[in-house]
Order: sequence, then C-alpha cells, then structure tokens
Amino acid sequence: MFTTVSEDQEYAIGAKAVQSAIKEEGLYKEDEALYDYYKVLGMKLEAVTERQEKPLEFLMLDSPTYNAWATPGYVNIYRGILPYFNSEAELVAVMAHEAGHINARHTARQITKGTLAQILVTGAAIYAGSQTDSSEVANLAGVVAGVGATLAMQGYSRSYEREADDLALRYMGKMGYDAREAHNVFRGMAAYHSYYEQKYALFNDGKIPPKSPFYHLLLSHPEPKDRMAQVAETVGLPDGSVRLPTGVQPATPQNDPQGRTRYLKQIDGISVGPKPDNGVATRTHFYHEKHRFKWQLPKGTALDWTGQNWEGVNIHDKTKIKIGFATAEKDDPDFDPEEALRQLFPRATDVEKASVGGRTAYTAVAGSGQERTRIVVLHSGKTAQDKTKGRHFIVLTFEATAEKDADIRTSLNHFTYLTLTQAEKIQPLRLRAVTVKKGDTLDSLANRMATNVVPKQWFMAINGVDENTPLISGMQVKLVVNENTL
Repeated sequence: MFTTVSEDQEYAIGAKAVQSAIKEEGLYKEDEALYDYYKVLGMKLEAVTERQEKPLEFLMLDSPTYNAWATPGYVNIYRGILPYFNSEAELVAVMAHEAGHINARHTARQITKGTLAQILVTGAAIYAGSQTDSSEVANLAGVVAGVGATLAMQGYSRSYEREADDLALRYMGKMGYDAREAHNVFRGMAAYHSYYEQKYALFNDGKIPPKSPFYHLLLSHPEPKDRMAQVAETVGLPDGSVRLPTGVQPATPQNDPQGRTRYLKQIDGISVGPKPDNGVATRTHFYHEKHRFKWQLPKGTALDWTGQNWEGVNIHDKTKIKIGFATAEKDDPDFDPEEALRQLFPRATDVEKASVGGRTAYTAVAGSGQERTRIVVLHSGKTAQDKTKGRHFIVLTFEATAEKDADIRTSLNHFTYLTLTQAEKIQPLRLRAVTVKKGDTLDSLANRMATNVVPKQWFMAINGVDENTPLISGMQVKLVVNENTL
C-alpha cells in the first residue's frame, strides 16, 4: 500500500491525539480489575493482528460518551459505551474493529488522500522534529502533528469502516470468539440511537433531533442496519451457539459461550454518567461534589448533563428547570448572591432575599405569563471552604407560572449544604447486574432504574432487549442504580 506517511510519523500522530484525549477526559482507573481485564483482552487481540511488531496500547477513557475510536498505536474505548455491551464477544468485536483501522493504516492512508499541502507540511515537519534538536523546528513539528492528530480523529471513510469491520470478523475468529456476535453490536447501536431520540424528545417538547447522535458518525460509517447485513452475509446471524474457524479453541467456557456472565461480572459496579464533580442526578435527588450540596428534587424531575450545566424537565407538567454554576471574576467577600443575580440577569424583577439551606440566597423573576421564569441564586457550598480565588454560586432557573412558585419554594426547603467530608462520599450512578425474579416485567425492572429520563428505553438499550423479549426468571440484566445514602 502506498502512503506518504512513515510508520514513525503515523505513530507520532497517534500519540498526539491520545495525549489530547487523556488531558481532556482522563483515564478510567476507578476499577483497576476492569482496566486489567480490558488490557488482557487487548494483548490477546494484538497477538492475532498483522502488525505485531508495532505494539498497541489499550486505553479506557473516563467519559460517559458512547464511543470508541482508534489512532495509530492506540485502541481507545470510553467507559460510557461499556454498559451497552452484553457479552465479552461484543466488547472484543469493537476492540477488533478499532485494531482493524490501525493495522490497515487508515490514518496514514487518509492523510495521503489529503491535499498536497497537508501532506508536504505534515511529513516535513514531523520528520524535521524527529531529526533535530532545534526547538523552533521541533515546535513546528508539534503543531503540525496536531493537525495530523485532528485528521486522525475526524473519522474514516465508509470503505475504511467496511474494511475494519471485515478485519474485526477475522480477528474475532482467530481469538476464539464467534464473529457473528458483531451483529449484536450494531443492533445495540441502533437501540442506543432509538433511546437517544426519545431522550432528546423529552427535553425538547417532543421534537426529533435535527441531527442524529450518529450524524457525524454516519457521514463516514455505514448505517447500523447495513453493517448488520454485512455481518449476516459474511459470517451469518448469531443463534446462541459458538461457531469458530477450524482448529481454534473457544475463548470462553462452554457454560458461558459468548462470555456474557464473565463480562457482566467485570462491569458490575462501573460508574455511569458524569463524574461526581459535575453532579449526580437520580429519580429523587441531585448531588454535587464540587459545590457540596444535595437537593431533593421536585417530584418528576428528569435531569440531563449537557457538558456545562444540567437541563431538566418535569415529566408530569413538562416545565423546564436548569441547574447552572457561576464564578465571580475576583475574590470579593462582599460579592454576594444578590450581586451575582443582578449581573447574570440584569432585567430580572421582584428581587427578594431568601434563605436556602440555612444561608442567604436571592430570588427574582424574568419574563411573564407562559414565559415566566423563577430565578434563584445561592452560595456554592465550596465558597466558604475553598481557598482558591473567586466566589462560587449555584444558579437555578425554573420555568414556572406564579401558581408554581409555592411548589418551587417548597422544593428549596429540601436543599442541604454538605461538608467537605460528606461531599467526598458522593458516588456516581452505578451499573449493577441483577437477577430477574418471578413476576418481574420490563416495566417493573425499568422502574428500578435510578433516573426519570426515559428509564424504560434506557433499560432496553443497555440490555439489548425490546418489548417482545422474554425476561426469564434467573437471567441477569443490568440496572443503573443510585447507591448514595447521604
């Protein structure tokens, strides 16, 4: 295969991309046993690939994102995708797909297909940076390597994705996994898509997302249904048995044919959703480690982390709520919630002093009629103890008519500040494997999910089931649970 990028340049690009991802997300090291399990699978995968002279690293990133990706030298999986696999074979299918991209040198080939300017500058700069001690040239190499890293993370062409899928099927068979199980990965991807659409509709007045969560993915990837068809055509459909190439020993025990039991044991207890320092939302409570508080939510509140704040909706009356945070530019002890409110909402009216959690807060109103919003600004729990500069505030906004004000005020009576010791005990939501009991139904199990955000759809997505799937007593399923006892 012809490329204008050497293997050393290719791997330099991969390292640059991974460094950026680790800096932004961090590695998921809360569960060392899970990480070790993942790396052992990675070593077994590496042993059946074509480029064993170029070692691979297998990283697990601490992000709730549904994603996995590859860049030269690195197979990267986010903890956020792990709940959606239902067997070891499914996890291996995704790992093998990403390894396929690396072994087929898709990043190098993709850069080769780029503009002549990109090729010449990238190649020259990386080469120069690796051959000289000149800091100026080395810095230029670093900048250009960043351009290459960006290209590496933009996604591959559909033909490359199909090639990676085909390689994954080959690697799975060599490792002792039934390649037909890859079909369930793509079926799960379609189920996640359905869950996402219903979640989006909940927070957006029933609207369908203008762009699918897979919008950017589908620009380069074949659709899940097409990938399922490709698997079926190449190796057939899964049927519960194990079919392997001649002479290959199965990777999983006979009584655990696809490694489902082993996989569920490994992921039992992993964290789900945002990290506690961003907040933890359950059916009934909201906890925040960084800002040191807990709040018993108004009944029926569903909350979703946007990456910057929490947006919510009441599932009963569809009114909106937002939990945000603000920091004053300077550490002024006289800068109180009233000042913060007036700066954040200069047109707010009916500013009043209030007491929330035993501390002074301020409340006001913006808009009128159906557009009326109740605003509450209060001290962050970290302000009194945090030695860093800046005054921190919690900002609550409620979409509420005047008649709803009484309910809002009542809910704020259940707002509690936490000590630093208490806040450090806040746990994220966790995934737990539970055994189906006689009488359990899809609805009863979904009602045990620790969320008001389309719990039934989420339960179906993480368990690979639908309305017609029999839930047999004794089988194991996954639930997202809240284990906080504060």
